[in-house]
Amino acid sequence: MNLYKRLIVFLFFIVQLTNIYSQETVVICGEYSYHVPETESMKVAKHTASERARLEALAATFGTTVSQDNTTIIDNKNGESHTQFYSIGESSVKGEWLGDAEQPEYEFMIDTKTGNQIILAKVCGKARKILSVRTKLEAKLLRNGIEDKFESDFFNDGDDFYASFLAPSDGYLMIYWMNEDIQAIPLLPYEKDRRKNFPIKANERQVFFAKTSMNDNNKIVDEYTLACEGDEELNTLYFIFSQKEFEKPILKDGYVDFKTFNQWLHKIQQVDLSSQVVKKTFLIKNK
Repeated sequence: MNLYKRLIVFLFFIVQLTNIYSQETVVICGEYSYHVPETESMKVAKHTASERARLEALAATFGTTVSQDNTTIIDNKNGESHTQFYSIGESSVKGEWLGDAEQPEYEFMIDTKTGNQIILAKVCGKARKILSVRTKLEAKLLRNGIEDKFESDFFNDGDDFYASFLAPSDGYLMIYWMNEDIQAIPLLPYEKDRRKNFPIKANERQVFFAKTSMNDNNKIVDEYTLACEGDEELNTLYFIFSQKEFEKPILKDGYVDFKTFNQWLHKIQQVDLSSQVVKKTFLIKNK
C-alpha cells in the first residue's frame, strides 16, 4: 500500500472514530422555575415544569433552540365552558433526551407579588447530540374516532382511545403506556401478538387499538376505553420506532418499572442510531 492510500485509510478511520464519539451519551441536569397559571392543574404544571427543565439542560449542553407547542383545552361541563391553556416544549434536532436517570424532583414556592404558585423542577438524565436532521415521525392520539381529525391530548372518562402512526421508512414499532404510578405497560405489539415488534411500512398510515378493515387480523387487536378514578390523570404514550428489530424489556406483573424502562430506552438509542422515541402526554378527566 503506497503512502497516498495509507493516508486515505487513516483519514477514513479518523472520520469514523469522530462519528462514534460524537454520538457518545452524557449525563446532564437542568432545572426550571415554572409560574403556574390559575387555570392549570398541579399535575399538568409539574409535567410542564419538568419538560422545560429537560429543554434547559439540552440547550445549555448542545446549544439547542427551544420552541413551544401551545395547547388550548375547552371542556364543556354542566352547560358551561372551561378553558385550560398550557405549553409543552419541544427541542430542535440538535440534541435529544434519552431518558431520566431518576424521577424529577420538585420544590414548591409562592410568588410574593402575585400569590401564584411556582414549581422548581430538577431533572437529570442521559442525552446526546444529533448530527443530522431526521424526518419527523407522525404519532397521534385519537379520541372517539380513527381519523386524524379526532386528534386530542384531552380525554374524558369513558372515551374510546386510538392512535395513529406514520413513518418515512420501513421499520418496527413498540408502544408503551406510562401511567401515574410510573409503570410502563406494553400496548403494542398486542397481547396475543407473539412478534417482538410491530412491522411498519414506509409512508403507510397505521391505526392502532381499533378493529377495522385495514387490519390484517382483528382477532389480536386490543381495544381501549379510558377510565379515570380521580378528578384527572396525566399519562404518557411512548412510540418507540427503529429501522431494525429490537428486544423487549422484561415484564414483572405486566409492566416495567420507571428505572428499568428508562435504562432500556437508553440502551436502544445508544446502539441503534436509527431509533426514535416520540412521547405523547395526555390528560384524562372525570366527567
